Amino acid sequence: MTNFDDLMEVHSEFTGRFQHTLLNIDSSMVDQTYSESWSPRQIVDHIYQVEDWVYPFITGGHENHPVVRWGPQRLYKALLNRTMRVNSPEPFLPRSSPTWDELVDEWNGLRRKIEAKIQNGHLRFDDQEMHHPFLGQLTRLDWFYTNYFHTERHRLQLEELIGQLKLQVPDRQ
Repeated sequence: MTNFDDLMEVHSEFTGRFQHTLLNIDSSMVDQTYSESWSPRQIVDHIYQVEDWVYPFITGGHENHPVVRWGPQRLYKALLNRTMRVNSPEPFLPRSSPTWDELVDEWNGLRRKIEAKIQNGHLRFDDQEMHHPFLGQLTRLDWFYTNYFHTERHRLQLEELIGQLKLQVPDRQ
């Protein structure tokens, strides 16, 4: 399990997991859905929109005196509780997006920017808070963890979807 106190470890582990899942998505599956689910493209589009919106807040701290309201363990448990279905707020619903490769590149670009800030020591967490639509007020550090755990929640969703889509497609041997 990840050492949640090591921000680079959190970044590397959860980014790597998601990148690995993305590699398992065949191009023929990108726009397919199963039942009432979003397609892989819609899921990644949603993740990118959320992360792009949260990035300025996470990286906008001026002083480094981290304050947590929820804490990483509690956020991990809350966000990965997939028995609770959560509807995305309107601004983060999937939109018409660029190509699959462009979308994945945009997401990777955001993660590289966060990684650089962690490596350079330019990520500062203060006591500023921003509202989360389901969890309430979260500090910058809480949002940092939420960013990764939200993506992990959807990574698990993608893994399930990939499995279902593979069952629908006849074996092409």
